Amino acid sequence: MTTPLNPQRRRGDDLETAVFAAAYQLLATEGYQAVTFSKIAVAANTSRSVLYRHWDTPFELLFAAMHAQLANADVQLPSFDFDDGSLRANLLHTATEFSDLLASMLPEFNRMMITEMTAHSKAIQKLLATMQLGNLEMIDYALQLALQHGELTRMPPETTRLALFQIIRYRSVIENHRLTATDLTAIVDDVVLPAILKTGH
Repeated sequence: MTTPLNPQRRRGDDLETAVFAAAYQLLATEGYQAVTFSKIAVAANTSRSVLYRHWDTPFELLFAAMHAQLANADVQLPSFDFDDGSLRANLLHTATEFSDLLASMLPEFNRMMITEMTAHSKAIQKLLATMQLGNLEMIDYALQLALQHGELTRMPPETTRLALFQIIRYRSVIENHRLTATDLTAIVDDVVLPAILKTGH
């Protein structure tokens, strides 16, 4: 049985911190399939009813806990304040930031995402839509710079703009492969950059 983190009930930010810490630890040590609201509640010294008021499923709680962990660990999040001088360089910058972000995720978190995608759950569909918007924001920053530099004359279609992230996500999450600088360069030079140039003129 998991030992409560504190003998007194927590509230507010203190409660959220305890819940996220408990959820993250359970995911890391027991795996996604073993994590339940009951276990999280015991470890965080709260009740299941409190958790249900804030999250519909353990998956949604664990997703929030992972992002809280990244923030607390000062993991470098994608930036929108760079210009490395060319479309290719900016694509490599974006690819590196995204790859590093995925690599900083707990391996069990990536397995959790695969499980939910396989199950086609409503929760994962909602989150994937949100993640897609974030990916578009990242790539569009680099593409707007290319438009300003005259390297492109129009914005490529959405399918092309998402290709960089879909390839990196597949290699990192599905294949469980830690991408190197050489890998990222090949993805940009052989696939993404040619597609963007073809559809952006």
